Amino acid sequence: MGTALARHPILEIDKFMIRRNFWVLFGAKFRLFDMNGTLLATCQQKAFRLKEDIRVYADEAMTVELLTMKARQIVDFGAAYDPEYAHHFAYWL
Repeated sequence: MGTALARHPILEIDKFMIRRNFWVLFGAKFRLFDMNGTLLATCQQKAFRLKEDIRVYADEAMTVELLTMKARQIVDFGAAYDPEYAHHFAYWL
C-alpha cells in the first residue's frame, strides 16, 4: 500500500471540474479535474442496477478506489446515498 497512503490531491483543493464521457454504452463515466486540467479522479456508475453503486477511483485505470457511494433504497429517483471511503483514503480525512 506504499503509494496508496500518499495524500490524494483531491483533499487539497476546494474547486474542481467534472466532465462526463458522452460515448459510454452502459452506465456513466465521469472524470474529475482540477482547474488546471490535471486529472484528479475517475468515477464510474454502472447501468441497470436496482440499487445505485457509484465508485470513484484515483486513476484512469481504476486501480485505486477512493470512494463508494451506494443508494439506501432500490429504484429511488430521489435516493439518499451513503459514502464509504476506502481504508487508505479515510486514513487522511
